[in-house]
Amino acid sequence: MDLFRGSLAHRIFARHLVDGPIAADDFDLVCRQEAGAHLGETMASLSMKPSEFRAVAAEIEQLYDRFKLVPTSGFSGAEVEVGSEPAVGVRLRGRVDAVFADADGTRIVDWKTGSHLEDAGPQLDFYAMAWSLANGSLPVRMEALSVKTGEKLVSAPTEERVAGTEESVAAMIEELRSAMHDRDELRRSAGPHCRWCPLLQDCHEGTSALKILE
Repeated sequence: MDLFRGSLAHRIFARHLVDGPIAADDFDLVCRQEAGAHLGETMASLSMKPSEFRAVAAEIEQLYDRFKLVPTSGFSGAEVEVGSEPAVGVRLRGRVDAVFADADGTRIVDWKTGSHLEDAGPQLDFYAMAWSLANGSLPVRMEALSVKTGEKLVSAPTEERVAGTEESVAAMIEELRSAMHDRDELRRSAGPHCRWCPLLQDCHEGTSALKILE
């Protein structure tokens, strides 16, 4: 449910950036439109009752009221796909929430619907790497912003940091390939990052870790 709520909130934020403010009277309808168009399979798997959806939409509307206060000057794209193929058989893909063209260069922002930013650093590093590989240049600034609290994590990508991320990703790919070849079980490392995993519902380690963190 948390994954669905977060995904729908991101769709609402993107719609605001692209099409403008959403009227309060239209908010529930817009939530249904976005859920049906982009999250239909997830919504069906949850077997949500109408009352449950209305509750989710009400929570998202509270977040949206906060989101409307976020400055959007220089906005140039929402939910922008970035990807590259740095090696044969390896395809890196990512989707950045928003891209802004500032006076000094490209700024990438990742919206967070919760209050946790402790796991945002590696995610921003990956986006910086993916953007660099796809566009041939680094963004000047990366931001993770909690819409719920206003807390912000800001980083300035460097060539050295991107190179370090590339090494980490290469090591992960090699580990995955080796495990698949030898049919070995991969080591699981649970933490706050588990809340974003699409396999969380079926992972005991991840769900247990998040209960402890909460």
